Amino acid sequence: MISFFVLGCIVTITAVAFFLTGLLSRGEFLFGPFIAALIGLNFLFIGFVQVRREREEGEGRRTS
Repeated sequence: MISFFVLGCIVTITAVAFFLTGLLSRGEFLFGPFIAALIGLNFLFIGFVQVRREREEGEGRRTS
């Protein structure tokens, strides 16, 4: 799951960089990088929830 989280970071940072470059330098709203940033944020959210769930399951097994 850590690789999923890292992939989300890479996708999000790259997409936001392209989006801001287009917006600030050319004054254009680039729809592709905007959607890619949303997908990257979704990757981050899913990875975060999965890692948290795995940690909770691991703690539950140790105490029982």
